[in-house]
Amino acid sequence: MKKILIIPIFLLSLFSCNNNDDSGPLELVGTWRLIEQYSDPGDGSGDYVAVNSDKTITFTSSGTITSNGNLCSMDTNSDGETTGTFDASENGIFPDDCSPSVYRLGYEIKGNRLFVYYPCIEGCGQKFRKSN
Repeated sequence: MKKILIIPIFLLSLFSCNNNDDSGPLELVGTWRLIEQYSDPGDGSGDYVAVNSDKTITFTSSGTITSNGNLCSMDTNSDGETTGTFDASENGIFPDDCSPSVYRLGYEIKGNRLFVYYPCIEGCGQKFRKSN
């Protein structure tokens, strides 16, 4: 009798698991397009503002990134290329060729948006939507 109860309970618990880890590296892999930019003047009144940009960031499963824009500054242009790496355990993006050489961008995924944070004195960042 115990075996008859154990099997349905096991199956129920197996199918009730929820695997919605929005910040995992598999959710990050792919191409993201810039849609909004945030700047704060220093008084907390800043907000994200829509931008018209073709700038993208592509994350690979091997831990590398490429962008058709400059990731060393909060530029919206897509007229240059940036390469680098990312570390999902640190939520860090490490563009190549930025000064200082230990330049790090923070990031997080909220829902279906990627937020990239630049090292600004006041708050600043960019918001991306997944393209693929």
